[in-house]
Formats: sequence, C-alpha cells, structure tokens
Amino acid sequence: MSASVFESMKTALVEPETAFEWKVIHHLWHMLVESATPISLDALTQALHSSRERVKAVLEPEAEYDQFGNLLGWGLTLRPTVHQVVLEGHSLYAWCAPDTLYDPVVVNRSAQIVSQCLVTGARIEMTLTPDRLLRLSPEAAVVSIARDWSMFQRLKEAGCIRQEGCNSQFFFASREVAAPWAFEHPDFIVLPVEEAFEGLRDIALQQMAQVAHA
Repeated sequence: MSASVFESMKTALVEPETAFEWKVIHHLWHMLVESATPISLDALTQALHSSRERVKAVLEPEAEYDQFGNLLGWGLTLRPTVHQVVLEGHSLYAWCAPDTLYDPVVVNRSAQIVSQCLVTGARIEMTLTPDRLLRLSPEAAVVSIARDWSMFQRLKEAGCIRQEGCNSQFFFASREVAAPWAFEHPDFIVLPVEEAFEGLRDIALQQMAQVAHA
C-alpha cells in the first residue's frame, strides 16, 4: 500500500520541470543549517548564481521572513513548530512530521528529532543519519502521509502547501492511537516511522540527483 504513496510522491516531487525550484529550497536549507541564522535573499541568490526575481518567485508566497526581510525558512525553518530538528547542534523546525525524516537526508546531516503525538501529546524522539533510523521512542510510533501527491503543485501555486498538506501530517504514539484519526482522514495513510523514512529517503536521493544538474 505504501508503494503507491511513494510513487505518487516521486511523480510530484521528482520531475525535471521543478528541479530549479528544489535547488533553491535545498540550498536555503543548507544555508540555514550551516549558519542557524536568517538568510538574506541576496545571499541566497548569489549562492545560486541566479536572479533575485527568479529565486523569490520559487519561495513565494509561503516563505517565512523576519522583520528585516531575511529568510527564516521554507519547509525547514528557524521559526519554532512542534517538530524540532536538531542539526549540527542547532535547532531548526519542520512544517510537518514527514519533513523531519526527509530534510536530514537532503542536508546530509545526522539529526535528533523531537515532536509529539497529535492525540496523546506524548513526546516522540528519534535519531537518524542520512542513511538510517538509529533510535525511535516510542518504537511503535507512526506518521501520517498524504496518499495522493498529484495536488502538490496546485497547492504550491495557490500558496497553501502548509495549510492543506503539511498541517495534516503528524506523528502518533502508535497505530492504535492513530486509528480514529486515520478513519476520519482517508486521504492520508499511517505508516511506521522507519518505513516512512526509507521511502522518503529514496525520494530525497532521487530529487537531489536531479537538482545537481539543474
């Protein structure tokens, strides 16, 4: 069942037409991890050897900025959320639970993840490298992921990826805890965290290979 989800995700996220978009976003993540400070749009533009207008068009309308107009993030952010991602000793945050599994692969860093169960509020922790999940507590934890990713580009263009996509992808302490939520949200599948990590890692690696040639 999960294979169809990751195939849908691959079709949406790994395509030549969006390679430059992901190049911009991935580069922003690397800069955020390395500096743990807001990134100026000009600095990002210069690092990408692109135009300010082209880079800004990729990030809008959902990029997060501070009061000085510097970038706080897009997907991975300096602005706190329930999903903490500790990279290089710095705390960053993800918009949704699956991003905590995907982002460390993209930035090629080991990470400590701290989040919580949507239903019980229980603390969920894990340690992962870009290659594998090393530790998960509780071991029965699961994560919700959208079944159909054909809507991704439409949501991005409408500026509501976070509202209509990210905000329904969570961690749960166990499959049993997640069951009532999953029943009420049939557009999402609930997967063991390790299975989700493996699928998302494969997507990230394919995407990175494409971005390298953008």
